[in-house]
Amino acid sequence: MFSLIPLILLSFVFLLMLYLIAKNAIERTALSIILAVLSYSILLIFTDAPNTLIIDFIIGTSDDGFSNFRTIMLLLGFSILSFLAQKSGLFQFIAFKMIQMTKGNSKKIMIYNSLVSFFIVSVLSDYVTAIIMIPLTITICRTLKLKP
Repeated sequence: MFSLIPLILLSFVFLLMLYLIAKNAIERTALSIILAVLSYSILLIFTDAPNTLIIDFIIGTSDDGFSNFRTIMLLLGFSILSFLAQKSGLFQFIAFKMIQMTKGNSKKIMIYNSLVSFFIVSVLSDYVTAIIMIPLTITICRTLKLKP
């Protein structure tokens, strides 16, 4: 049976995270890593969870064909490609062409942006589409001096 102690400790860790994020006391990335390790430690100490729980979750198991690892690598790869495309000016070029085609009409830009999203999501996953479309949309909005 699941003990009440880990539930209370994990709730405390969650509330601590919300408090520290609200106070902006520590960088969110570092806070996430620290509290994730703390939560994992609580689970290992107070439950009978296997030691490889986090590794099995991140990489996957042979039963599921290590599908989690492939997903993480896909997202990481597209994040890198999106970063490089943004630094190289590809998003600025696409934004400029979309603005030229629509003559700055924000409704037409929204329709074009939706169509581009539709075609990307028909080939790639939702997360990859978000990784690509968010910087593009922000670039378009900044070019038109709109709030992203």
